[in-house]
Amino acid sequence: MRHQSMRKLLLGALPLASSLALLAAGCGAAGSSPSPPVTGPRVAFSVQPTTTVTGGLIEPAVRVVVEDAQGNYVMSESPSITVALGTNPGGGLLLGTSTVTAVNGEATFWDLSLDKPGTGYTLTAAAAGLTGNISSRFNVIGEPVATVTVTPGHAEFQPGTGAGLTATTSDAAGNVLTGPTVTWTSSDSTPAVVELSGGFGRSAFVCGLAPGSATITATSGGKSAEALITVSGDSSGGCCGPGC
Repeated sequence: MRHQSMRKLLLGALPLASSLALLAAGCGAAGSSPSPPVTGPRVAFSVQPTTTVTGGLIEPAVRVVVEDAQGNYVMSESPSITVALGTNPGGGLLLGTSTVTAVNGEATFWDLSLDKPGTGYTLTAAAAGLTGNISSRFNVIGEPVATVTVTPGHAEFQPGTGAGLTATTSDAAGNVLTGPTVTWTSSDSTPAVVELSGGFGRSAFVCGLAPGSATITATSGGKSAEALITVSGDSSGGCCGPGC
């Protein structure tokens, strides 16, 4: 009783706002606790992921920066920052380069995509020694890529010349998908490289540099297809790009 009387006396001597705050502190819900304050540097999404199509690049590119505890941008830090799927309503896979070294405190993830549709995906960002963060929610729409086809499947040419390749992405029912982005790689850049691509990457130009063979791979939504390139002839050091 004496304790309650003293509390009433103390509350009566305080301003209203202070009294309410004191009461709230003493009447918190059982088992609840306030979120811990950020007491050190952290990573934060400066460009959030946005709605995209299945297999398509998240654009604009996701960016993560280093901030101090007050939310100020810290340009002097250059850690390796990793993004990963947080909330995963579609059971999808995050494709692309997921770990990037920050430059002047900022890391840009240029080629992220997801292979399955879903509503309410999130990304997480983490770096050693820094408090992590979670992105805002975003959606992935459209059917997932089931197959990728490359035509022609084989091409042969001499150094200094090349050939065009086309990639077609389709869903499980065989319907052509026009939204997914296609990336191209060469198994051996000595005889042949992919010089140009356009139309969400669905077309590419392969340039012959020296005699030999290479496998050109087109990838979209976690699926891929290949074309065999043979470069024949006696000369080497060929060039067929825009700088030739």
